[in-house]
Amino acid sequence: MFRLLSLEYKKFRKNSVVSILTLFYIILAPTLILVAKEIFKSTPDFLPSSNVFFEFPTVWDYMGYIGNWLTSFFLGFVVIYMITSEVASKTMRQSIINGLNRKDYFLGKVYTILTFSIFATIIYIISTIIIGVIHTDGYDLELIMDSNWAPLRYFLMCMGYMSFALLIGFTMRKSGLAIFFYLVYVMMLEVVLRYLQVWAWPHEAMKWWPMNVIEDLMPNPFLRLGDQFIKNEYDFGLLVSNNGAMIGSLLYTVLFLGVAWYSFSKRDI
Repeated sequence: MFRLLSLEYKKFRKNSVVSILTLFYIILAPTLILVAKEIFKSTPDFLPSSNVFFEFPTVWDYMGYIGNWLTSFFLGFVVIYMITSEVASKTMRQSIINGLNRKDYFLGKVYTILTFSIFATIIYIISTIIIGVIHTDGYDLELIMDSNWAPLRYFLMCMGYMSFALLIGFTMRKSGLAIFFYLVYVMMLEVVLRYLQVWAWPHEAMKWWPMNVIEDLMPNPFLRLGDQFIKNEYDFGLLVSNNGAMIGSLLYTVLFLGVAWYSFSKRDI
């Protein structure tokens, strides 16, 4: 594992695209929530106080939702770039010619997204605790730890997005096409397909599309306020439960990695 990670690090340690995208994530993940101090200085009566953004235990949810967007964008793009750039520069082929078998090459990418996920989760945990401690009066260890498995959900969210990016990278291989499809699918296409399904067949199955399951690991906390209205109209909620999202995202991650490996193992390099 460490040998393969070392090879990945040596290939991309001086790559400006990977460095810049990763740096943006490192800077924005712990600080972007502070923008809410200016935007939400005063909130309408029907919304909770802006203090919920920063205080325990709700700070876990708001920091997670910000990380949801940043992970899907910055880290997803990093994974796609790391694969497609090697195809374009023929370093993927050269790695195999030089003695690295396909399994080890693929595992190198899997270990990379695993490392990114652990690193991103550590940033999430540390920054959330620091922000929560600063803004919460009378906090104690029990209140700090009242996260409802947020660190695990965040880790699974990172793995879910990046394993999907890995799948897109290995199946499409062209940088522009892969990034375009990833962005369109994550941001728009699946949303459209889900609501077309609701229009044609209003059923709870609309919640179990892959990106929605992964997103619902760390959803927009305000959506929980409207969940009851959806239940009254359709007899099912808008959001996947935490347990359902964790199990579903784990299964989707395994599926994405399995299909990516099948594509890579069968295609000419």
